[in-house]
Amino acid sequence: MQLSKIAMSPWDFTLYATENGSRVLKVMFSDGDYKVDIGRFFLIDSLAWGADDIEQLKNLAAQIRADYPDVSFPVLDKADLEILK
Repeated sequence: MQLSKIAMSPWDFTLYATENGSRVLKVMFSDGDYKVDIGRFFLIDSLAWGADDIEQLKNLAAQIRADYPDVSFPVLDKADLEILK
């Protein structure tokens, strides 16, 4: 799946669009004893948010971090994704 960046908040999230119009949200997590930063990708097709929805996306990213791994959005494997820009 090819991704093009459409919005971001540094160290919080990046919103991507796919070639077929789907939306993918990369949410940053700090894991482990040494707080290693890990990006996890979620398919958020049910939401039609874009670059103008930064506050809603910040809230969504925070909610995903709080609820992980029990989130309602499918988790995508980074190996299946190609970030174009």
